[in-house]
Amino acid sequence: MNAKRNTALEAWMKEHGYSSNSLAEAVNIALERLTGRTGGLDGSSVRGWKAGRVKWPKSATRKALEDLTGLPATALGFVPRGRPPSTPASLQEDPDTMKRRTFVGGIAAAAAAAAAPGTASPRRIGMSDVDRLQKRFAEIIASDHRHGGQLGIEQRAAALADEALNPTATSAMAPELPNSPATA
Repeated sequence: MNAKRNTALEAWMKEHGYSSNSLAEAVNIALERLTGRTGGLDGSSVRGWKAGRVKWPKSATRKALEDLTGLPATALGFVPRGRPPSTPASLQEDPDTMKRRTFVGGIAAAAAAAAAPGTASPRRIGMSDVDRLQKRFAEIIASDHRHGGQLGIEQRAAALADEALNPTATSAMAPELPNSPATA
């Protein structure tokens, strides 16, 4: 079998200072965080990836590797079973996809920041508000996974971010007003 070297993985390892053994150790740690069980990779496993003998790692290993690197397996030069590589690995990750992931991921941070205690603003946010925002965020993520980067999805994400950052815009998250003598 004449395997094609995985130059994308080799380049990533070189750029980030990993040897075969150190990458195996790091992926094993990521596997343990992911599955609760210690991974069994060693330097020869990683050398098999680099040599192209393993074109598509097992799902848990692949997920751990993606978590560790922050890149999808295809961007690291791996080829899903049954699919020939259509483009070089460096071109498989669309820059707009990464921007969209960063943008959508930022919404979660914005929602968490808006709901965090100790902020300087007098607004109050209840758990029902947080639950509602999380549910809508999950719906946007699911839609993004199903349909990709469409303008409507990005607009919904932006609206949710605005709502999370400006909770006074919705009545459910309006600031609590102290009881006045007229209303008490």
